[in-house]
Amino acid sequence: MPKQKITIHLDSEIAEKLRLQSIDKYHNSRSMSRLIEDLATGAVEAKKPEACSRLGHRSEDSLSFEAEFNRVVAETGRQLDQIKVFRVGSEKNDFPIHTPSELYFTFKEACELKLNEYAKLANECWSCDGLSGPLSTFPDAGRNFEIYATMKKELR
Repeated sequence: MPKQKITIHLDSEIAEKLRLQSIDKYHNSRSMSRLIEDLATGAVEAKKPEACSRLGHRSEDSLSFEAEFNRVVAETGRQLDQIKVFRVGSEKNDFPIHTPSELYFTFKEACELKLNEYAKLANECWSCDGLSGPLSTFPDAGRNFEIYATMKKELR
């Protein structure tokens, strides 16, 4: 497929970020056009900004809430580690779901279904909840066994 040359104009700040990213990726600043081409074709993904640069100047309340949020996330993770999920086998043998892939899809399904419930409630009036837009949902919720089965030949 023949390539077509185009000219674009960028803010100097954006151009500098692209130049630095091209140096980081290709080890020279002359490869900025190659980086832009790779970004346009999807061969490379743009670096996502760190949270602090997206949030701008943070208040003490924001930093305090983040620390509490991270503490609750860590505690939730510890509680998830305590969950023992059992499959019913024969009358005498109940055996745990314990392989990483079984746990992954079990937790993925349960969490996505629950998160979709919360998103539905919040999205009924996301501005009432102080959000600037609706919460995203998980379209795979309810389909995770199907996805797992397509990956594991013993389940087909």
